[in-house]
Amino acid sequence: MNVSEAARRLGVTRQALSTLLNGRSDMSVEMALRLESALGIEADFWLRMQLQWDLWSSG
Repeated sequence: MNVSEAARRLGVTRQALSTLLNGRSDMSVEMALRLESALGIEADFWLRMQLQWDLWSSG
């Protein structure tokens, strides 16, 4: 599946998904909920991953 198809399935723009995937934006609660709905992986997983990245990249 390419970025355009994934974005369509998530109900977001290709640019929004690409920006997230390329690390130019953070995981939002809204996106985490969309991923949970699409993939069945709980939103708190995605948000914890963002928190871990934030902690790692700040140090």
